[in-house]
Amino acid sequence: MIEIVIERSTNAEGEATYQWKVFDDDQEIETGRNTHFSADHCEESAVEFCWSQLGYKPDKVTRH
Repeated sequence: MIEIVIERSTNAEGEATYQWKVFDDDQEIETGRNTHFSADHCEESAVEFCWSQLGYKPDKVTRH
């Protein structure tokens, strides 16, 4: 099962930032290189990675 995990953190200016990781059966296979200021844009980036690099969309998306 392919899962995207969106992680939220706060930068030095107090703004929320988001980064994604992709897991395949609980093993991390990729981490996004860019930081996003929107959870939705972060998710779009992760789904695009899955589609272009793995050939299919994820089974699950989790936001923390």
